[in-house]
Amino acid sequence: MRFMWGLRTALPIAIGISGVSWRRFFWLNLVSAALWAPLIATIGWSFGALLLRYDAALHRYEHWLMAGVVAMALLVRLLR
Repeated sequence: MRFMWGLRTALPIAIGISGVSWRRFFWLNLVSAALWAPLIATIGWSFGALLLRYDAALHRYEHWLMAGVVAMALLVRLLR
């Protein structure tokens, strides 16, 4: 249930209604936490390392990137 974004509240309720024993839920929850935490930490660390690698190039283009983001946001706003 940790991997399904937006369902962290609904899934435990559904599991409780379905009659899954607390022991089975405990072990499933423990295994999913043991997989989820290192996965998310590794993704975050890798993304940070990637940003550091291209740090100098990003500084050269950050103003243009932000201008593009603002322009896209304004375009979406105008079209709505």
